[in-house]
Amino acid sequence: MTLRTIEMQVALPRTQDAGKLQDQLQHRGQMMQQQIVANQLAAEQRKRKQVIESDQTEDVQLREESNESEYCFEKNGPEKEEEPLPRLDHPYLGKNIDFNG
Repeated sequence: MTLRTIEMQVALPRTQDAGKLQDQLQHRGQMMQQQIVANQLAAEQRKRKQVIESDQTEDVQLREESNESEYCFEKNGPEKEEEPLPRLDHPYLGKNIDFNG
C-alpha cells in the first residue's frame, strides 16, 4: 500500500494541522494553570486587605458601643441588683429518687 503523490499532498497538511492542535492542547493546560494561580493570588490579596479593613471598622464600632453604654449607664443611674426569688419547698417533689430501671 503505497501513497500516491495526490494522497501525499492531502496527508502532509493534515499531519501538520494535527501537530498544531496537539501543541495547542498542551499549552492550553499550562495556560489554565497559570490563570488559576493568578486568580488565587488575587483572591488572597483581597482577603488580606479585607481582614485589615474589617478590623479597623470593628474598632470604630466598639468605640461607639462603649460610648453608648457609658451614656446609658449615666442616664439610668447605678444598676439595681435583682433579689433572688424565695425558694418554695414542695411537700413531695424532689424528696425521693427512683433508682429502678
